[in-house]
Amino acid sequence: MQKKIEKLQNHYILCGWGAVGREIVTELQRAGVPFVVVERNVEEAGVPREENVLYIEGDATDGEVLKMAGIERARGLIAALRGDPENVFVTLTARQFNREMQIVARAAEKGTESKLLAAGADRVISPYEIAGRRMASTALRPNVVNFLDVMTHGGGIDLRLEEVHLLPDSELVGKSLLDSNLGRKTRAKIVGINDKRGRPRINPASNTPLAEVGLQDGDILIAMGNDEEIRRLKVVAQG
Repeated sequence: MQKKIEKLQNHYILCGWGAVGREIVTELQRAGVPFVVVERNVEEAGVPREENVLYIEGDATDGEVLKMAGIERARGLIAALRGDPENVFVTLTARQFNREMQIVARAAEKGTESKLLAAGADRVISPYEIAGRRMASTALRPNVVNFLDVMTHGGGIDLRLEEVHLLPDSELVGKSLLDSNLGRKTRAKIVGINDKRGRPRINPASNTPLAEVGLQDGDILIAMGNDEEIRRLKVVAQG
């Protein structure tokens, strides 16, 4: 298993198994991306002994354990340990090893969010806050929630939402969606454009049409389409 982990590139590291960790693994498997689970007690936590689940038994707050998980080659890390102090420490340690990776951290207490961001987390998620908002949204706007579920998780239709990064060699750089004729080339529908930091390039409430926004190196296209349409879009966006 360690030999397989040593061959991984641009993978994800999940720190912490459990109720939240199991859901995270389901999504990672559905997305088809490589990942490694780091758990202090594999047997007690119930980490499955499956060939497609790579894991390391150890303390995720230990830098040497994160190195074994390939922290320096990883694309992202998810700190989902049960305690907020542990997640802060994991985030701080991980950021020291890899300045470019995406770090998403779990926070149980409201006051922990600022500490995690200061430690180097890109995004902080509170399971209780998300659950509360989700329950309220489902009660108020059930059809909207159902539509988003289908788009993000599948559901029997060949259509999904995906983010596609624009690379420097792409023919799209310096053009607008209208000038690039991207819709006709790929058939994918662009529903949003973020900059390299994940911020929307235009205010959704503004009168500026999305199709007229000039595309830049590092932009992130939020696209909707089937597998083939998304594939074609990635080919154009990556040059």
